[in-house]
Amino acid sequence: MSALIAFDRSTLGNVIERLESKGFLERKPGPGDKRVKLLYLTKSGAGELRNVEPLVTDAQIQMLQPLTAADRKTLLRLMTQLVNQNNEMPPVPIRAEDAILHLNNSA
Repeated sequence: MSALIAFDRSTLGNVIERLESKGFLERKPGPGDKRVKLLYLTKSGAGELRNVEPLVTDAQIQMLQPLTAADRKTLLRLMTQLVNQNNEMPPVPIRAEDAILHLNNSA
């Protein structure tokens, strides 16, 4: 998971701890291997996510608004290209398409 969102394991662990302390996530042992920890979004976490998503969308729209539709498309294509071409660079490789696919599948 840490590779998917471009966080190192230590940073991801700290983020998970903070989300868990706020009641947004629950961490439970895996059924087949107690060393594996599975993360579950709580009702409170789902509510907070619903509250934040429109704000993020609005911020993205506002940032990109000065660009024409064609320029927005070009910018996003070039940003994806940069992410993919720098995929091999430390600290955590990530492919933009994988992150987008994961986000779309979790919706």
